[in-house]
Amino acid sequence: MKLILVTFAMVISLIGSGAILGSELSAPRAIYDSVNQRYISYVDLLNALPVDGNIVLGEYHYDSEIHRAQGFIIHDMAVHHRLLGGVSVSWEFLDYVNQDRTESAFSRYLNNRTDSDQFLTELFNSEERGAKHSPYLPMLNAVKVVGGELHGVNAERPVKRQLRLEGLDSLDPSLVPPNMRLGSEDYLQRFFDAMGGHVNGDELAGYFAAQSYTDCVMAFQMEEQSRHPIHFLVVGSFHSDYNDGVVAELKNLSSLPTATVKLINSADMGQQEIDQLVIPHEVYGPLADFIVLL
Repeated sequence: MKLILVTFAMVISLIGSGAILGSELSAPRAIYDSVNQRYISYVDLLNALPVDGNIVLGEYHYDSEIHRAQGFIIHDMAVHHRLLGGVSVSWEFLDYVNQDRTESAFSRYLNNRTDSDQFLTELFNSEERGAKHSPYLPMLNAVKVVGGELHGVNAERPVKRQLRLEGLDSLDPSLVPPNMRLGSEDYLQRFFDAMGGHVNGDELAGYFAAQSYTDCVMAFQMEEQSRHPIHFLVVGSFHSDYNDGVVAELKNLSSLPTATVKLINSADMGQQEIDQLVIPHEVYGPLADFIVLL
C-alpha cells in the first residue's frame, strides 16, 4: 500500500485551531480508513467520524504528540460541524464517583478562575498527580475552548481490586452496572497474551473480570453522562483495539454509531512496521476504524 502524507494545514488555516490551542500540530504520516481500506485526508476523517454518536480515541498514555492530536480532533470536530458547546469528553483517568469535583474544577478552569497547574491539582485532588497528567493539557484545553463537558467514567481502583481478589458478588450491587458482562473470548486471549504468562489461571480470571468491569463501567457512565451530540472517550487503546472491550460495550448499550480512532506516535517506526499496522489481524480484524500515524 502506498503511504500518503496528509496535512492539517488547510484545516488549521481555515479555523485557526493552532492559534487557539497554543501550538501547531505536525502533519501526520498517514491516516488510514480501515473500513474502506484506503488512506484519507484529515478533512475526510472529520467528515467520516459520527456527529451524533461515540468517538473512541485509543491512546498510549502520556505521549505528548498523541494528546496534542486528541486536542485537535476534539476541537476541529466541534468547529468543522458547527457544534461549539456540543461536545462531551469522557476520560479514563477520572472516576465517575468524583464527578462533582471534576465539574467544579473544570468550571473554574473554563471561566479562567484557575491556571492550568491549579486546574490539574483540583481535578486530581493532588498537586503531584495533577503534574503527572500535564501532558494531557492540550486535550483538556480543547474541551475548554469548544465549551464542552468533561466527565469521569472509570471506577475507583479499590473497587476493581476488590473485584479482582474477591469476585463480582463481593461488590455492593450499586457499584455493578446493569450491562456488566465478561469480555469476548478474543479479548480474553489478547489479555492473556498481554499479561505474558506472568499470572496463573485463577489470577488471570480475576484480572480479566476487573478489565471487563472497567469496560462496562466506562461505557455505562459515558452513556449516562454525555448530553451533547458528539461523545468522545479518551482511553488506553487496549480497551478499544480491534473494536472490542469498551467499544463492544458501547455498541451493546447504544444504537448510536461508534467509531474508533487509534492514535500512534510513529516517529521511531519504519515503513514495514507501519504497513503491518493497517493490515487486519487474521483473527481479530482491523486494529481500529481509523488509524492516525503521527
